Amino acid sequence: MLSAIVKAFASLGTPGIFRIIVLGFLSSIALLVIFYMGVSYVLDAIRFFDVEWAEELIDFIIRFGAIMLTWFLFPVIMVLIVSLFEEKTAKIVETHEYDIEANAEGLPLVDELKLILRNLFLNILALPLYFIPVVNIVAYYWLNAYLTGHIIFRMVGSRYYGVENTKKIARLNSFEITGGGLFIVLLSNIPIINLLAPVLAILVMVHFAKNKYLRKP
Repeated sequence: MLSAIVKAFASLGTPGIFRIIVLGFLSSIALLVIFYMGVSYVLDAIRFFDVEWAEELIDFIIRFGAIMLTWFLFPVIMVLIVSLFEEKTAKIVETHEYDIEANAEGLPLVDELKLILRNLFLNILALPLYFIPVVNIVAYYWLNAYLTGHIIFRMVGSRYYGVENTKKIARLNSFEITGGGLFIVLLSNIPIINLLAPVLAILVMVHFAKNKYLRKP
């Protein structure tokens, strides 16, 4: 996985990748703004107190909480962005660095949506754990490293090995894929740098999927 990460950074200079980085950057900002605006709309529609200062205080607390929640859930948003640019990014790398084309249909859109929704559901389910000191760090990074790594690998790997075979490969290489997911999640928690994370995530998994040491059934 380490070699895949190094190759991913090198691939940022591949012709055509910069355009996708810009599009991914803009998409990330747009989704973050939409999420925050949605929370703000709900807040404006609900009045918690009749006392003005108390209402303003609770609004401030909840809006701040919404910002923090957006930051924590960025790995979930990132996977959605990955689904938008995975095919184009993979094709560029395949053409310029491996001189190959995908030999399978890839993960169906319905399956991608199921994985994204499951990712969101499990993160919402784990929210209470995120408020417990120490436990929150372990729970957050372990859960999202596993989910992010495996979801993106299945999106990318299905292009080369088919949907069912990719599931088996993911199980055989679970430790490495989770490690790659941890790297991606750590990137997604760094302001500004996290807007680059979706493209890097795709690049990492493309290179890992083409690694000659990848364990296969």
